[in-house]
Amino acid sequence: MTNAGRVGIPDDEQMKLLRYLADALLDTDEKVRLNAIKAIEEFPFKHIISRLGRAGGVSDQGSVLANLVGRTRDQKAPVRIEAITYVAKLWGVAFGAIAGGSEQTAELLGDIPSYYLNLFYVNDPEIFRLLDRAIFESFLPLTYPPKSRQPSGEEFNGVGEPHEQDKLSEADMDKHSFVYH
Repeated sequence: MTNAGRVGIPDDEQMKLLRYLADALLDTDEKVRLNAIKAIEEFPFKHIISRLGRAGGVSDQGSVLANLVGRTRDQKAPVRIEAITYVAKLWGVAFGAIAGGSEQTAELLGDIPSYYLNLFYVNDPEIFRLLDRAIFESFLPLTYPPKSRQPSGEEFNGVGEPHEQDKLSEADMDKHSFVYH
């Protein structure tokens, strides 16, 4: 019986499907691995956390998320490119959730940057190119966090301080600052 009153898939069936998806990411056929990544791309972020995350995070060996991150080192270029590109996008969304205080997201996806930095040891120029792009588009986007507007010279009161109405309150500063652990 399911939690939704016999509507949906029972927990044991869900776990079985997660194992099948995790196994598909490790299949010997590159097309199966590539299609498994593309299937995961179709999941909304909240389902990646709530459903795929049930089997464990990126650090839990054998989980869907761990096998997905593992495909960033795949021998076949199409699989590797798809994995590196998608996991970077996934991290871009996860970072916002983690910054917003989601402990579950931090637990499941928080180690993604470590896996990406370890990819530099592969010493492959193609991987370097993909990593550079992923890092600057998803890990350290130039447009995040939002920039506050730059005051012009006339907005200062003459002593190097902005006018009182142009100063940010502590609440505004808290909205745009992040604490890194």
